[in-house]
Amino acid sequence: MPRRRLNETRSEPPATVARSRQGPTWNAPVNGKPPVNIVDEGDRLRRRVRERDGLLRRIVAALEQDERVVAAWLGGSLGRGTDDALSDVDLWLVVADDRMATVAETRRRFVAEGAAPVLIEEAPENAPPGGAYLLALYSGATGPHQVDWYWQPRAMATLPDHCRLLFDRVGLPTTPAPHPVSDQERAEALTQNVARFWVGALLAAKAIARGQAWPAARMLDWTMTTLAEVTWLLTRDLPPSHDDLKEWQRVERWAFPGPDGRGQLALLREMIAALKALTPEMAARGGEPAVEGGRQVIAFLDVVGQMIEEMER
Repeated sequence: MPRRRLNETRSEPPATVARSRQGPTWNAPVNGKPPVNIVDEGDRLRRRVRERDGLLRRIVAALEQDERVVAAWLGGSLGRGTDDALSDVDLWLVVADDRMATVAETRRRFVAEGAAPVLIEEAPENAPPGGAYLLALYSGATGPHQVDWYWQPRAMATLPDHCRLLFDRVGLPTTPAPHPVSDQERAEALTQNVARFWVGALLAAKAIARGQAWPAARMLDWTMTTLAEVTWLLTRDLPPSHDDLKEWQRVERWAFPGPDGRGQLALLREMIAALKALTPEMAARGGEPAVEGGRQVIAFLDVVGQMIEEMER
C-alpha cells in the first residue's frame, strides 16, 4: 500500500458504526455549562471525525516546528486507511538520536505542546526499542480523543509500508519486507495454532458451563484469534502481524453473542465448524489437525449444551 501524506485526505468517512441502544447517559453540566446537544448519531460521528482531524492538525503543526522530531507518521487504522469515526490516533515520531533521552524524560510535557491532554497513561511495555510511549486523551464535544504516542531514535527507525506519512526530513529507509513463510514454518505454525484453538475452545466451554460470561467472552476472542491466524497461514505467504489479525476479525461475519450461554456455545460451534472445514488444506500443508483432541473437545461441548438445557428447564 503506498504511503499517503497528511494533505492527501479522503472524503469524510460515513457513520458506519452501529447505533447504540438508547439509555441513561452522563449528561451532567460541565463547569456550569449544559451538555452539547447534537441532533443525531450521524451528526455526532461526523463531528467527532472533524474534532479528531482538527486535533491532529494542531499536533502536526507543533511537531513541524520541533527540530528534535525528524519524521512522523500515522500507524493503526488511520495509517492503513481502514479507519472509522471511532478510530484512535497512533502517532509515531522519530527523534534525533542525541535528543531521544531528553524527549523521553519530558514526554508528558511533549504531548501537551499541540493540545492539553485531560488524561495520560503510562504503558512502557508499548514503547518501541530504545524509545518511549504514552497514551493521552484530549477533550472534545463528543468525548475524549485518544492519541497513542510512540517515540523512537533515528538510528533505530525505519518507515513502514502501511502508514500515513506526515513528514520526513531525513529520508528514512523503509522497513525491509518480511521474508515469506517457509513450508516448514507454515506447518509448525499451523500445528501450534490448531492446538491453541482447541485449548481455547475447551476453556471457553468450561467458562460457559459455569455461567462466567466475561471469561467465556475473553476465551472466545482468543480462540477466534487463533482461527484468524490459521486462515491467514493458509491464504498468505507472509507471516501475519497483529494488525492483520485484527483486520481479519473486523471483517469476519461472526457477531458477539453477548452473555447468553446458549449464544456463546453456538458461536463456539460455528468457529469449530470453520476450523474443521480447513482441515484438509491444513493437512496438505503439513499441519497437524489434532483430530482426536478436537473430538474430545466437541464431546465436552455436547455435555455443556445438555447442562444449559437442564438449567433452562
